[in-house]
Amino acid sequence: MEEKNLWVKVIVSAYRGIPTIVEALETFIDKAALKSYRSDCMTLFENLSDKCDRKEKLVNLKCITDDAIAALSVDLRYIITSRISGVSFEDIAAGLGISLRAVFRHYSAALNGLAFNLRLKGFDEVWFFEYFKEEKYIEGIKSHFCRR
Repeated sequence: MEEKNLWVKVIVSAYRGIPTIVEALETFIDKAALKSYRSDCMTLFENLSDKCDRKEKLVNLKCITDDAIAALSVDLRYIITSRISGVSFEDIAAGLGISLRAVFRHYSAALNGLAFNLRLKGFDEVWFFEYFKEEKYIEGIKSHFCRR
């Protein structure tokens, strides 16, 4: 049985690592371009094109997610951004002065709100899993959630 809002949980989990991966892709692209005189032109082009496509997809995901998060209420936005930053549920509860159970309810509401905002812009789970079907980073996070 597929977990409810699996795709949104994957997005929230992946969000934090996107800048690091994009930076690594940029470094790879720069180094490969500098060494281009040693490579077969078509192989280099295909390799650079693949890396650029991957970078574009991840940057798009971050931008789409930023917009969807910005549309949440202040409380839900705080909980989502805290989780993205790696803050534990216990620390969020302490910071808000609410019970841990309440934080889990609010987090669930935040995920639902994020899913709603993404769907409003035309980005649903079908789009997400199709668009990122070959992205190893996303697939790794998805498989982590599916093993639970």
